[in-house]
Amino acid sequence: MILPIGSCPSTLPQEGAEINLKYDPTLDPIYLSGPMTGIPKLNYPSFFAKAEELRVAGYIVKNPAEFHSKDPDTDSKLPYLDCIHTALTKMETCKSIALLDGWKTSTGSRM
Repeated sequence: MILPIGSCPSTLPQEGAEINLKYDPTLDPIYLSGPMTGIPKLNYPSFFAKAEELRVAGYIVKNPAEFHSKDPDTDSKLPYLDCIHTALTKMETCKSIALLDGWKTSTGSRM
């Protein structure tokens, strides 16, 4: 699901619903968001797969699984607040967000 940044959570569509965007999202980076904490390998395989899918479709993707070492064993040792700070800084450059399945259970995705 790809949504404009700043969408009100109470008006978000159900997972899998199509969104009509009023601009061409391939011109601006999309932030990829989803659950990481508590998921094996920080859910990196899902992040890498979705980022590749979006890039093949022509999107510019900001993928949090690529922000640090790209190794979940190393990145799992990073302080949570440092990761959130990096994520929010990268998100500021995006006009839309792609949500992975399970995003509703992610504190970071719901910020």
